[in-house]
Amino acid sequence: MDNKKHLSEKMRYKDALPVSIYTMQKWIKEAKALEAENKG
Repeated sequence: MDNKKHLSEKMRYKDALPVSIYTMQKWIKEAKALEAENKG
């Protein structure tokens, strides 16, 4: 899995462009969903 690379690319993107609160919330929601999935 290349999740860390993907995440760092998102972070770099965030630094390069102003990311809307909506987008940030979407990412947080995705991360929480993944976390819940991993916990099973």
